Amino acid sequence: IWSNGKFKSIEHRAITNTEKARTSFASFITPNTEIEIGPLDQMIDLVIPVTLYKKMKYGDFVRGSFKEKYEGKGHTKTEKFEV
Repeated sequence: IWSNGKFKSIEHRAITNTEKARTSFASFITPNTEIEIGPLDQMIDLVIPVTLYKKMKYGDFVRGSFKEKYEGKGHTKTEKFEV
């Protein structure tokens, strides 16, 4: 959302390896529920200023994502504009 679709995330999956130890590092960004989130200004192309995601309060995003059936990155469709 912050990159306006320019940087794609991957769907997380873990594959076990009996030969090599695996280390995971989880990091989370959890803003205040009243903070507005959306594409960063520097991620909007100046030539074609299209925003793929609408701005919304972080709390609304979280509540909306819990209403959706969990399927990959489906939770982001709540705030994505239809193009």
